[in-house]
Amino acid sequence: MNPYAIKVMAEIGIDISHQRSKSIEEFRGKEFDYVVMVSNHAKETCPFFPGANFYLH
Repeated sequence: MNPYAIKVMAEIGIDISHQRSKSIEEFRGKEFDYVVMVSNHAKETCPFFPGANFYLH
């Protein structure tokens, strides 16, 4: 986790310090209502999620 993200979220009372990056393999076979991409790079390289109803960029 990015230490700046942890600090900023802590400022508003949200503890993300125990979160971690996850492999796409952890999500194989699961359905999603939304897939949200947070950068142009992610939009270009993000894997396709079968069953996702909406993709947001």
